[in-house]
Amino acid sequence: MCNCGKFKLYNLDANRGRVAAIYDGTCVNIGNREKVSLDAQEVYEIDTLEQGDIISSCKPIFASGELNSSDRSIVPDYLANDVLGFTASRYGGIRLTLYSLDATSADISRNGTFVQTIALTPGEVSVFTQTGNYTGNWKVVANGQILGEKSDDGINGDSSIIVKPSTDIIGWASSVAYVAKENAPSPGTPFQVYSHLGDYLTGTIATTYNIVNSADLPHTGAQDNYYDPRVNIRAISIDGLYGNSRADSDGGNDTALFPTDLLTTHHVIPQPTEFVAISSQEAATVDVYDETGTLVTTLNTTRVNTNVLAPHAVRFGTPNGQSNFPAGYMFIGSEPLMIVYQTKGGGIYGSDDDEQNSLGYNL
Repeated sequence: MCNCGKFKLYNLDANRGRVAAIYDGTCVNIGNREKVSLDAQEVYEIDTLEQGDIISSCKPIFASGELNSSDRSIVPDYLANDVLGFTASRYGGIRLTLYSLDATSADISRNGTFVQTIALTPGEVSVFTQTGNYTGNWKVVANGQILGEKSDDGINGDSSIIVKPSTDIIGWASSVAYVAKENAPSPGTPFQVYSHLGDYLTGTIATTYNIVNSADLPHTGAQDNYYDPRVNIRAISIDGLYGNSRADSDGGNDTALFPTDLLTTHHVIPQPTEFVAISSQEAATVDVYDETGTLVTTLNTTRVNTNVLAPHAVRFGTPNGQSNFPAGYMFIGSEPLMIVYQTKGGGIYGSDDDEQNSLGYNL
């Protein structure tokens, strides 16, 4: 039987997807419509997902989704919080999907200005959209626990999960990273942004968000190019911070910077990948297993920057479509990791060249 549901993933916006296991004999419930049993690193393709579907199992599971031509996250419940936020980096409108665990309303604000209160129903997804320029710092405050994902308002808009504010966030900067104070533009202290390849930058206290171009970060090591899967950053402040990065000129390829207390050691990626960008707060070894469970390499996260607050980082694979690793690769860190992967898909169960956060577990 498959009825304990200790591990739960919530579908916010995908209409199909993939789910993977880390242990043999993993029984998975998919939206109370389908049950499958998976072995370690086995990946199952889900033909139909509905908004609000819960994918559950007694053992750890990992999933990713797709909506038309863009990737979508399928979100574990450990990301739930009553305050979520993100930095938006493009024009063309916003689509915000929120799953309520127990909240009945949420206040949405942009750049410190109230926008709208939306009604929520526990156990369901609610959608907020707004057309026009949505750049800036967005904050969602609910009267209970919620999960969230944001994208542009187009049907193929690339998406990113949204996470709680934190005084310490880490991740892959890609081409451009946007870091915002939770309560900007209110006065306060500057925040600092550390690159693993160079020194640090100081964010201002008055602006609503700070744009950091990876090409402009101080580097003592060489970059591959402006779009650099090696550039990893850490931002620290006494105030709560959000962060997002994007990899293309329109901001569609989007990933969240993670609070350091949400980093996890074990990851199975249910998509084919071109590369995997790994960040860690402390130096870590990362064992990489192919889809058959064979150890293919052990990586070490390192930093050129000698500042003790700088992140450690390493990349597996090469940028711009030069690598193609099958679905089911597993990454196990000696320290908690923040992982971003770029998919190598064909438009079914995973779109080509979209970046996604890997949502793992500490096991």
